[in-house]
Formats: sequence, C-alpha cells, structure tokens
Amino acid sequence: MKKVYDNLYFFKTLINSGSFSQASAVLGIAHTTISRQISQLEDQIGKKLITRSNKGIELTSAGRILYNSTLNHLESIDKALDDVEGNISNLDDENIPIKIFLSIGFSYFFIYNIYPKLKEKIPNIKIELSTYTFNMMEREILKLKNFIQHFDICITEDLFFHAINPDHWNIVTRRSDIMKIFASKEYLKQHGEPKKLEDLKDHNCLYTNLWSKTRWNLLDDDNKEHSVVINGNFATDVLVQLRDLVRLGYGIGLLPEKYFDEPSEENYEIVNLLPEYKTRPFDTIVLTNIHAQDVEKAKQTGKAIKDICMEIFQRW
Repeated sequence: MKKVYDNLYFFKTLINSGSFSQASAVLGIAHTTISRQISQLEDQIGKKLITRSNKGIELTSAGRILYNSTLNHLESIDKALDDVEGNISNLDDENIPIKIFLSIGFSYFFIYNIYPKLKEKIPNIKIELSTYTFNMMEREILKLKNFIQHFDICITEDLFFHAINPDHWNIVTRRSDIMKIFASKEYLKQHGEPKKLEDLKDHNCLYTNLWSKTRWNLLDDDNKEHSVVINGNFATDVLVQLRDLVRLGYGIGLLPEKYFDEPSEENYEIVNLLPEYKTRPFDTIVLTNIHAQDVEKAKQTGKAIKDICMEIFQRW
C-alpha cells in the first residue's frame, strides 16, 4: 500500500511540476528515481500514464483520469499527515498557528493595519501568512483550489471566489470597493492636471498588468461606460506597489478607494482626479475554514479581523 501511495505521490508531483527536472528539485531526489517510480506505477495499472514531447510532460487519457481521480485524496492525506505532525509538535493548543492565505497586496494592509490590533484582541495569537499574486491565481487556479483548503482563513477577491469550495468555507465578512484615479500633488505640480479622460493619454499612467495595458474601463456617475486610452512606464500585479509609486509622484494610478480613505499625512498629498469616474465595484472577502485544525480559534480570529476592519472602514 505504501509503495502505491509513494508512486502516486511522485506522479502527482511530476504533473504539478511540469517536468522531471522540476519534480526532482521539489522532491530532492534524482529524476531517474522519479522516472523509475512512474514506470512502476504504469506497470501496476497496466496503462501508459504520460508521454514526453518538446512541450514537456503530457498526460495520456489514462493518466488524466488517474490524476483527476486521486488528486483530492492525496491532498487530503497530505493535510491529515500535516495536521498530525502539527499536533505532535504543538501539543500546547496555544502554539497552533492560524494559517492565513491572502494576496501580496492585502498582506501589506494586514501587517500594518490589522495585525497590531489583532495582537491587542488576541495577545497569544500565532500567525502564518502565505501570499499569492493575481497572475499566480489565474495560472494555477485548479491546483490552488486544493492548496487553499490547508488554510484556516482566506482573504480573497471576488475575482477568485470560484476557487473556494463552499463545503469548506464560511464567509465572515465582505467589503465592496471601487477603483478611482489618483495622483500626488507633486506629480500634478510638475505635469499638470488632466481635465478630461482623453487627457490621460498624455500622462504617465501606472497600470496593473492584470487587465488591459492600454485602456482603463470606467463608469461615470450615470453608470455610462467609458474606455480611455492610457500610456505608462510601469506595470505590476501588486496594486499596493502602484499606490506607493503614486504617493512618490511617479505617475497617475487607477487604485482602490480604500487605499486613501484613512486620514494620514501621506493621503493628504493625494488627489482624486476626475472624481465622477470609477470602476465597477469589486469585493474583498474574509472566510474561515470549517475544517480548520482549530475551528474555534479560526472563528475567533475571523471575527476579530471583521471587527478590526469595521473600525478601520465604517462600511464593512
């Protein structure tokens, strides 16, 4: 039985990695050993599972069926083994960490705004953060569906809500926000202020590489759609980086309104340009795993995060 599990585990790792060399790096063993294990698995099943081509590893029909049928089971076994290991190494429940999965951008907000208040509410709390980028979620969404289940709390955007298994998660809270056009007073002093959407093409519009790199799609106060041409010299899929560049005066950014809601010296230097224009609303959602290692602690932490966000944003 153990031999079959080992072979299946090597098979899963190989497919997730995409090549023998990458699987070798992940597992820390020679690629010839992995190849031998896959051959043994094919002999056990009596079917060819993979083929090699110039594109790398490709699944056969039998391989695809096996992968899809066993992936969830292997993930469940891995999680169970991790939980057992965690319980052995953390016999004192107070030391069991709350594992949180969230975007890199929101992690900055979490660290600087939520975590200090969370420590006040739950002094002995132990946190483990894991982050994702938007591009990573888009590329690896199928793999991440199972990976996410290993966490106690997930903070995500509605764009990726379909990755959440409703049988595993409860929604604690959600906040709607919009994106608007912002620039620093220093930038406007040097480059002038755009008076209409068409003027944006003459400015350095810092943009996210998640969507169109040449246009911003906006709504006016009457919810009429506008598509405006932009030009810029910096792109990222981490929105908080664009916020910081806007604050430093490097250009104009289309950014979440929440970034500049809180009164501060930094935000005083920021101007909302063409305020009648905005994006469609998007939601940020906080969820707790109903199968968390410590369900009550996950619920307590999730409620505390909700309360803290309500203090910061009166609209949560």
